[in-house]
Parts: sequence; structure tokens; C-alpha cells
Amino acid sequence: MGKVIPVVGRSFSVNLQSEFVPLLILAVLFSSSLPAIGVELKCNDALVPATDSTPYQKRDNRCEGIYSEKKVTGATLALIGFTRGLFYYDLKDSENIQLSVPVDIPDEFTPIQISGLPYSVNVYYKMDSLIAGRESLSWPVRDVLLPENLVAETISVYGVFKHPGNADIIAHDIHIPLRAASAGISSHNDDTLRLYLSASQDIDYLRSEWSCDRLAPWNEDEEKVHRGSAPIRIFPPIHLHGKCHVRFVGYLKKRDSGGEGNQVTLELLVHLGE
Repeated sequence: MGKVIPVVGRSFSVNLQSEFVPLLILAVLFSSSLPAIGVELKCNDALVPATDSTPYQKRDNRCEGIYSEKKVTGATLALIGFTRGLFYYDLKDSENIQLSVPVDIPDEFTPIQISGLPYSVNVYYKMDSLIAGRESLSWPVRDVLLPENLVAETISVYGVFKHPGNADIIAHDIHIPLRAASAGISSHNDDTLRLYLSASQDIDYLRSEWSCDRLAPWNEDEEKVHRGSAPIRIFPPIHLHGKCHVRFVGYLKKRDSGGEGNQVTLELLVHLGE
């Protein structure tokens, strides 16, 4: 029996006339892939630390800071956040954000990679860390977020763990939500799942296609203009659960009155919890 090759997070552009991209495509690993258990966290050496801001570098239990501008060519659609409940913090020296994993992850699938990213493609901030599934990450605001004036409404977070694979399935990445706790979050915080996407160009119309464990496929359409400078917030359908393949298709805003616009596509494996 051949190995099943799952789709993992990637973004690319195609013309509206292109054929539907197959669900089963060659797995593309993230540039900041997970190290093996027991290996010390290493910062992403593809990011050049900024010299005129709080630089991206190792900071105790994480790598965090501002990096030099990276040129983006063409239209992109990327995941920047996946949370259960609100992600919020007070921008003050004494604030510490506690990040934890609200879904059950078997020990053999750890460590979990934690990423913090800005909503805007014009802000060059990154936070990377690793935790075990039952641990939490303590993330002080004073080191980078405070001096760079990055308020909670401008960034988000998500987690990734690597399924080790077996005789039938190759190793692949599964995206999971994170839960935040801080002095700035109300005790009445909700339990809602939220996905946040970032687009490098304006999007006229967004379609999401969900395929989950033992459930019928589900499609959702949103006819709304999403500005490239603002995040796209997605609420997964409440009846879906478990591990899902989701495909987002964004139709780009036309720059003139003639011709068809292009589309950007993002495919992910996500764990919504049971």
C-alpha cells in the first residue's frame, strides 16, 4: 500500500482558469521546522535581526523580535493565528502572557512549535518557541512587545505539532489552537475557535472548504472585501471537530475593470479538538 501524502500549510497563486489543486500534494515543510525532542530551541536563521529596533534573537524560553524587511513577490495568503478564546494582554511592564494547548496531544507528538505573528505584512515581528503538550509558555511583554508598542490587537499566535507518520502516512504538520491567559483577559473569556489569515493584497471573496474526520465535507463562502492591511478572521463551523483538512480560496480584488482576478490558496491540516 502506498503512503498517503497529506497537504500541509502552504500558500500559492493560481489563475481563476487553473484546475483545482489536488488535495493530496507533496508535503512542504516549514522553514522553521520542529527540531527533535530534547534539542534546544534554535532561532530562525533565515530572519536577519533588525538593527534599528528590538532585534529578533534568543530570549530565555523563546526567540523574539524585529527582523529586517523581506521582499514579498506576488499575492500570498498565510496563517497568522489560531486561538481558542480571546488573545489579549495589557501592554505594560508587569504583564506576562501564558500560552497553553487546549486540545489533547499525545506525548509522542511533542514538542509543539509556538509562533507569534503580526496581522500586517508590513510589520516584521516574529516570536518562536517550543513547549511540551501539557506545559505552558510564559511570555513577558516587557522584552519586545512593550518597547515596539505592539498591542494585542496587532498580533496573534498558533501552534504546530508534527505527526511522526507510520507505514501508511508520511510525517506532516498539524496546526492547533492556543489559549492565552493574562491579567488583561477578562474572567469571562469565551471558548470560541478563531483562525486568522493574512493576505498581501485585498480580497473580494473568500471560500473555505473543510474535510474532517468522519464528517461530510463542508463549504462556507464569505462575500466581503478583506483589506490586505487587516487580518481575515475565520470561525470554524461549530459542528466540525477532530482533525480537518481546510482549503481557503481568496479571490483577489480586481485592479481594473477588465479581465478576471487571480486567486490565492492556503491549505492546512488543523486540529479543532473533540
